[in-house]
Amino acid sequence: MASSEQRVRYRDSDFYQTLITFEVQDVLFRVPVEPFETRSEVFRDMFSLPSGNETPTEGTSDDSPIVLEGVVVEDFRALLKFLYPKKRTVTSTEFSKEEWIGIHALAFMWEFHEAKEASKAFLVAMDDSVTKFELAVRYEYDDWLRLAYKELTNRPDSLSLDEGQRIGLEATLNIGRVREIRWKSTAKLLVLNQGGWGYRCPQCGEAVERIAWSESLEQAVVDEISGRVAECNACRTFFYEQQTRRDGIIEGRVDHAIRNIVPEKILAFNTEESHNCQSDAHISTTDSSTTLGTTPTPTRKRKPKKFRRAIAVTAPSDSVVNNPEAPTIEFAET
Repeated sequence: MASSEQRVRYRDSDFYQTLITFEVQDVLFRVPVEPFETRSEVFRDMFSLPSGNETPTEGTSDDSPIVLEGVVVEDFRALLKFLYPKKRTVTSTEFSKEEWIGIHALAFMWEFHEAKEASKAFLVAMDDSVTKFELAVRYEYDDWLRLAYKELTNRPDSLSLDEGQRIGLEATLNIGRVREIRWKSTAKLLVLNQGGWGYRCPQCGEAVERIAWSESLEQAVVDEISGRVAECNACRTFFYEQQTRRDGIIEGRVDHAIRNIVPEKILAFNTEESHNCQSDAHISTTDSSTTLGTTPTPTRKRKPKKFRRAIAVTAPSDSVVNNPEAPTIEFAET
């Protein structure tokens, strides 16, 4: 009697998933490996490492998990909630602020770009300027740092002792200087709310003189002080007809002061090689920013030698290192 032919079976390319086991702070997680292979450059590199003659066993069972050292279990659980959502769509309200911070920390280190951008969108819009400041320093997000400075100088309440300790002495002093610029500008730039020539300055009581513009003034000067209709020569207080114009000038002074603290990063050409063609030109990045509380970028270990046994992760430091070279802001009346 002839034996029946052996049946050949195939694994479906989409719906046959391999599971992998992680260990974080003595807690085991077993999840499909696909998001780690396709969404993280760090794990993609790790899984592509040659395993030698022996069949790799790390991650295949509870007895041989991939150990994630230096990772907080709550942060890892939040990342898994993002990678394996129970609902078809994930909204920002499904995660707390602490969870988004944890998601961003791991997404930043392991290069989960989708999770990183989603967490950034929530964190930059959150109503917690001090935490936003800390994150901006930790991850070297200069745009976040400028935004946090603006929010902290705009709010009516000054920094508390705890908040000052969190962001550091230098940053606290800088915020105080910018708040002083806003306060002085608000006191010296007023709206002319009374008609006629007999208006008196509310600061000193002297008569206010209307400004007569000359066509010989340079355009730059006109642009700087356009909208000014009167001034007090005694105390150098200026008056504007429109509230929006006056407020715009104050905000401009504040923004300028913040840019002096956290300047824009620029690309500069090497002058010795600028005569070469563009393809051969040497371009160097000049970072002239005042890094208030900046800490080194968290280490990303792409292919550690002992990666088969454990993934060692350097968590971002919470320490704040203030730059003593931060520029001093002086208020100058115009």
